[in-house]
Amino acid sequence: MNKKIALLFLLRWSQRHRQARQIYIRYAWYHYWAYVLKSSKHVSILSGVGWVNEVLRGNEADVIDNFRMSSRTLHLLVDAIVTTGSLVGGRDVFVQEQVAMFLYFVGDHASSRAIKCRFQRYGETVTRHLHAVMASLVICVQLTSASHNLSRLFIPVLSTIPSSALFSELPYGYRWDPYSSPRAGVRCQSR
Repeated sequence: MNKKIALLFLLRWSQRHRQARQIYIRYAWYHYWAYVLKSSKHVSILSGVGWVNEVLRGNEADVIDNFRMSSRTLHLLVDAIVTTGSLVGGRDVFVQEQVAMFLYFVGDHASSRAIKCRFQRYGETVTRHLHAVMASLVICVQLTSASHNLSRLFIPVLSTIPSSALFSELPYGYRWDPYSSPRAGVRCQSR
């Protein structure tokens, strides 16, 4: 009887030990493929600047499809933003590319992941430049509305949007919901 129990115990112990070893090997294999053997995601020949230049030098219909405006209007918008001094180019991202990112985001309803893939930038870089272009556009609208007496058109719209929605003052995980309360644009709602 004792030999039978000891034999069953050794058999079950070896089966459990073998299963544990297989689980460990599978986990090590997954870890190797997921974290050690990584390939670059940014493999396109054209970076953000190259793609923007290719689109702007190409067919005008492509420019309108991607940026929702003609190349002449895009250049005028970039010049207006630069002359107000509210947006400056960085070491790697030029003003034209920042504005193109914003227009691609707004015009195509693109996600942050799509912009990261298209312009070959990291998510934090994309978000930072989208916020910078939005802030500079608000400044441009305020300056042009004051000089052209268009304040009755733009300022009421901008005054309903809280500054936390225009700039990155919202805590992570919150969004601005203009239809959530009787006083529109006051309350933030968790996702």
